[in-house]
Amino acid sequence: MRTFSKYFFCVFLILKTCPTFAQQPEANIWYFGRFMGLDFSSGVPVPLNDGKLNTDEGVATISDANGKLLFYTDGSTIYNRLHGVMPNGTGLFGNYSSTQSAVIVPKIGDNSRYYVFTVDATGGPRGLTYSIVNMTLDNGRGDVESKNIPLQLNVTEKVTAVRHCNNRDIWVLAHGTGSNTYYAFLVTTAGIISTPVISNTGAILPLTDSATLGYLKASPDGKRLAAANWTINAEVSDFNNQTGVVSNTYDIFLPSEKYFWAYGIEFSSNSQVLYTTVFYTDPANAQKRNALFQFDLSQPTPAAVRASRFQVAGNSDNIITMGALQVATDGKMYMSMNVYQYLSCVNNPNVPGAGCNFTLKAVQFSLPQQKCSWGLPTFVQSYFYPTDSFTYVVNCPGNKVNFNYEPASNVRSFKWDFGDPASGANNSSSLTNPVHDFSTAGNYTVQVIKFTECGSDTLVQQVSTYNQQINLGNDTTVCSGTGSILLHATVPGNMNQYLWQDGSTDSTLRATTPGLYWVEVRNSFGCIRRDSINVNFQSLPVFNLGADTSLCAAQTLTLNATVANATRYLWSNGTTAASISVSQVGTYWCEVFKNGCSFRDSLQILSIKPNAIVDLGNDQTLCEGVTATLDASFPNSTYLWQNGSTNATYTVSNAGTYSVEVSYNGCKTSDTVVFNYNPKPHFTLGPDQYICPGNTITLKPALDPGWQLQWQDGSSHSTFLLTQPGNYSLMASNNCGVASDEIMIGKGTCKVFVPTGFTPNNDGKNDKFKAVGTENVTLYHMKVFNRWGELVFETNDKLMGWDGKFKGVNLSTDVFIYLLQYKEINSDQLQMLKGTMTLIR
Repeated sequence: MRTFSKYFFCVFLILKTCPTFAQQPEANIWYFGRFMGLDFSSGVPVPLNDGKLNTDEGVATISDANGKLLFYTDGSTIYNRLHGVMPNGTGLFGNYSSTQSAVIVPKIGDNSRYYVFTVDATGGPRGLTYSIVNMTLDNGRGDVESKNIPLQLNVTEKVTAVRHCNNRDIWVLAHGTGSNTYYAFLVTTAGIISTPVISNTGAILPLTDSATLGYLKASPDGKRLAAANWTINAEVSDFNNQTGVVSNTYDIFLPSEKYFWAYGIEFSSNSQVLYTTVFYTDPANAQKRNALFQFDLSQPTPAAVRASRFQVAGNSDNIITMGALQVATDGKMYMSMNVYQYLSCVNNPNVPGAGCNFTLKAVQFSLPQQKCSWGLPTFVQSYFYPTDSFTYVVNCPGNKVNFNYEPASNVRSFKWDFGDPASGANNSSSLTNPVHDFSTAGNYTVQVIKFTECGSDTLVQQVSTYNQQINLGNDTTVCSGTGSILLHATVPGNMNQYLWQDGSTDSTLRATTPGLYWVEVRNSFGCIRRDSINVNFQSLPVFNLGADTSLCAAQTLTLNATVANATRYLWSNGTTAASISVSQVGTYWCEVFKNGCSFRDSLQILSIKPNAIVDLGNDQTLCEGVTATLDASFPNSTYLWQNGSTNATYTVSNAGTYSVEVSYNGCKTSDTVVFNYNPKPHFTLGPDQYICPGNTITLKPALDPGWQLQWQDGSSHSTFLLTQPGNYSLMASNNCGVASDEIMIGKGTCKVFVPTGFTPNNDGKNDKFKAVGTENVTLYHMKVFNRWGELVFETNDKLMGWDGKFKGVNLSTDVFIYLLQYKEINSDQLQMLKGTMTLIR
């Protein structure tokens, strides 16, 4: 917004008032549970994912006067604003399992130091202690300069803090173990008064672990205390925030209702409505339950308060899920949901009954390690009480201003000081609604000095006696699809005159093109005000997630919302990536932001369709010649096999991998099976042979080790050694069949003989030149030379003959010389044969 008037001020002409209620930013940042955090600085809770706490229960955080984080703690360790452990910040006497392990209280009159009050777990021996953090140390990150200073032994896991009625000092309260004692310690400009105000009222909390559990809270106005005493009851007391005395305590559950075990407890910001979380066993059916109850404290008697009980929420979880309650600076009340990834919220905690408006999943967290535990941060409760103030209305023409102040109940008297000495005796007033006519136009410091039983306090505001406020709003971007924007210049009053830059005189103007728009407003008193606004138009970041669809079982669908140069993506599940994968029924949407514009599209997964059931069976091994039929039949389906066949069945006759894809109702399912084949036995014993006396022949056919063997003599070895002529046979079998062969062994000549020629014409007769009768030969060496003495063939193998080639080339008909050297069995004498032979083509 651009304003051309000399001054900007927060009041409009007639009945427009300045804001009067605000809550303190010291409670803007929360860290709690398992790596959870919240930032309320923008007015709404924004999840934080950078915290280091991983704790079961009590925590405390503190921010500065601008709402910027200073430090936080689980009662044992203090973390600075950068989430590192503060120097000397370990070993505090609180406990991560203490309901309210800590509360942080500023040192009165010292903006650099804070007291960290801690209580031990389950009434432990360390009791109530405090440490001091100095924020000027460690380069402004803070350091613990004093630690674990004792205040009170034998206290429960409860501690709370609230301002003294002088609105400066602060009370810190704890409850004793094995007693009904409340201890109230006052923090003043002089430090902590170590002698407490002691009040004995309410239930005696036994010396048991369970009796120490549960929250203690002061009402934001400092007039009441409420204590959730686990396994005992929950109680409300009056608190005198001037004297520190606790009194008039009563239980909020009847003795017959002591099965309600209260844990979290909290007042609404107006201090008139009380909330508590309980865990209980339903007497009607013995079922474990959790509940959030509300009580109207404005009722005149304890019985009436109990009768006002309203169940805000409940569940049937059989563990304690509803934990701490804490009012926030946005005016709402948040509830920890133990083991879940979200906080619940009471949106209007000041409203009794259903109008309080409960939301179960109000703030959700996305990191896998993030989960609630039972605790939420403990603060000085006065941070959540509306700030006392006054309102005013500036009139025009002239300098008359209407003021209004509604004094709180503790205000005995008050006096106005309008900061206008020139007005003489009219510069002050004791009326609740005075009208002051300022002596001249200008800026004035107006004060309300109020007097209470705790002394005086002053409310101050700056008042400007100028013309009415007109506000066209901030410069804005209009996204295409909207087409235009309606500019409103309306101000209170029915005698105003309007003039726009285009000469139009209505109170509104529809802007349809980019540019600068201005309006001038003149009221009936002649007061003139002008404002302007720049309007820009941008295209929407349009995308399409596709049509609603159904998925097949186990199918995942990727939804893509990618838009070039988009600045942000937000999906319905909180994801901020450009795409997500989905596999469940539901509605999914994404909102894309770009150049100040956003566009949303959605898609619905209508159903999950079943797949066909396809099972080709296990991999198999068949025998040679056997076939198998694969059946993929499923009603109303189509089929596609690996070879393109579209039948429901397939006949297998060869080894290989077989697969089918079955389409049913738009979904495809496939299966694969591997077939191997075992062949029937196949072998040969070779051609018939001759044997010479004294020789041996070994029959060694190629056999599979898995076959069953039987020779003619009944033996089953893979080889057979023979020494005599005769008929020899072998039968081989496996699970696929039987094969057999026979060989005849004749009586041989057994005398070495070299033929005089050979005909290598591949007719199967005399095709190779070699010696015969070599059955008894053990050493054999033959050479063949041509007529020029050139060696054309040489071998040491008596079974290898010459094929008439030299260097791979067939030699022509000719006479060749051979030289044969050999030894026979049972003889060491080397014998030699030499002669000629003819190669005939």
